[in-house]
Amino acid sequence: MKAQTHREELLRAYRIGPADIAANRAGRLGPGQVRRLRRNIWVNTLAVTPLIATVVLLAVLLPRRGIVQYFVFALVIGLFLLMLWSWVRGIRRSLRAGVVECLTGPVTITSSRSGSFLTVQGKRLRLWTLYWHVGRGRTYRVYFVPAARLVVALEPEGWE
Repeated sequence: MKAQTHREELLRAYRIGPADIAANRAGRLGPGQVRRLRRNIWVNTLAVTPLIATVVLLAVLLPRRGIVQYFVFALVIGLFLLMLWSWVRGIRRSLRAGVVECLTGPVTITSSRSGSFLTVQGKRLRLWTLYWHVGRGRTYRVYFVPAARLVVALEPEGWE
């Protein structure tokens, strides 16, 4: 059985194919990336909806403690909606533009409660896949959609 190269591992991790990388090299989103971005709008909506429903349910079921309680619930719901709106807006803008940018250089990875991020040439970008697929300090060509600041593909640069 043939050993999997790091380039093949990244294609599989990002759920894209050679056509997507070819489009990225030309500065465009590939067909697999467009499908995944569209699907991601629904995934994000489905992920946030139960959180909002839980807060509404708590507001209905908990004993009434005054106006402050309702203000806090409204604030939490508003923050969830703002987060969802911001994310969906960035993805839709990225789809409309259809372009990707490319940065090349050594990368660093950071993780926080809000996700995993990759930094290359001073730009902090959200990773679209799990961070352990990326070699820390290694050099990559990083393709990202600027409107969402989201990495849509990585290619190892000169080390495979």
